[in-house]
Amino acid sequence: MLRHFIDEKIDTGAIIDQQSCEIDENETVGTLYKKLMDMGSILSLNTVNNIAAGKITTQTQPMKDTLKEAPKLNAANTTIDWNNSTKAVNAMVRGLYPFPVAKAVLIQENIETVKIYQTSVRLEKHKMNPGSIVIEDDIFKVACTDGFLIIDEMQLPNKKRMDVKSLLNGYNFSADARFHNGLL
Repeated sequence: MLRHFIDEKIDTGAIIDQQSCEIDENETVGTLYKKLMDMGSILSLNTVNNIAAGKITTQTQPMKDTLKEAPKLNAANTTIDWNNSTKAVNAMVRGLYPFPVAKAVLIQENIETVKIYQTSVRLEKHKMNPGSIVIEDDIFKVACTDGFLIIDEMQLPNKKRMDVKSLLNGYNFSADARFHNGLL
């Protein structure tokens, strides 16, 4: 997190103050946002007080030749590709939670896009195709290249978001149900 003076270009002003924080392994955008909001309010107050008291020393921002802009989120980069590692897919889900939420294309009797909210990783060797679904008791597993992604919360089209145990109590997936890799 960084506070800087404004100048004629984007994000190039002299640095007034900065602070970093740890990003936990299971952090989501929502939890990180809250953490940064709390940090930012304290940092902003300290920055304003230090400017008012004349107690600041600035440092020049390192200049880079090219500005790298983050890609805009769209259907292609928010839809899960099950050919990735479980860690990468889990990170994607966390990075899109609580908004706009990771999506996956479910193929069974018809093709539907579902929203996936909460997941965890199970590194377990298997010989299944990525996107294959395994339901064991009330555990919903999806094959990735190096293990399974455990889906904890999901939302089917025109249904409310629910934990997987509740979902499995009221919805039957067909025996050949699977997730498509990326968009159709």
